[in-house]
Amino acid sequence: VLAPSFWKLDVAISKIGILVWNEAELSEDASSFCRQITSQEMTPVILRGDQDDLREQIRENGIHGLIIFPTAKAANIRLIDSIKMPKLLLQYVTRVEGMDNLVIDSFPGVYGGVKQLLNFGHRDFIYIGGLISTGYDEAGQELFLTAQDSYYRLVAMRQALSEARIPFSFNNCFEVPFEPGNTDRILQQLIDENRMPTAFVCFDDVVAVLLLESLTALGLEVPKDVSVLGFGDVVEGIDLATATIDTNDMAELAVARIRERISQGGLGGMTLSVTSAFKPGGSIGPVKTTK
Repeated sequence: VLAPSFWKLDVAISKIGILVWNEAELSEDASSFCRQITSQEMTPVILRGDQDDLREQIRENGIHGLIIFPTAKAANIRLIDSIKMPKLLLQYVTRVEGMDNLVIDSFPGVYGGVKQLLNFGHRDFIYIGGLISTGYDEAGQELFLTAQDSYYRLVAMRQALSEARIPFSFNNCFEVPFEPGNTDRILQQLIDENRMPTAFVCFDDVVAVLLLESLTALGLEVPKDVSVLGFGDVVEGIDLATATIDTNDMAELAVARIRERISQGGLGGMTLSVTSAFKPGGSIGPVKTTK
């Protein structure tokens, strides 16, 4: 096997693996990457990382480069790292030596959304981050890792609050797995402690939708009683205020980098970035006034 620094192939015969980890990633995002790969005269191949035969999938399909979707676990990354070919990680939480990484600049989208909430008169905020399962320990206890970019999205919220001279407390921050029921417990805790906010800032749209369901179950109306801000613009059928990322731009940048590595060789380790932008929606509105 040639060392990565000497990896060069004819782009016209190259096959690019799009490595996804669950059904949710087989979405419009994966389709965008497939279209970009085809437009750059290469062949896309969907690979499933949640199956045990990843090495066999790569070998049987004759893959020359990998674009790796973000819910990869640490053990998966170690396996992929041992496979010598150009690789690009999407939004992975930590840098992996020798692999390119494409990250989202979360700051503009979250900052813009919180500024809009401030303009609506909100002063009481709760941030809900996301936790990703990383497996189980020897005792069978499930282990979690803070979701990618959660810290940076919280920084964006804190910056907007600081500029408005609103104090911040980590007591107003929660982290939950992406599963039903977890936001129920947060709301019950806030009710018990008599500190329900007027606005929630959520790590992403998945957490935001879970929160909307929990709020509805309590008889609270959005945005009349409380506002909810998401991130990602991936939810259909709900008028959710969120931050949007141009998936096509993201795919174009990632595929161009993989194509460059295949055609020209060279080492990995480059970090690429795409930006986010606030997208208004019906889940945020003016703060509720009491008569």
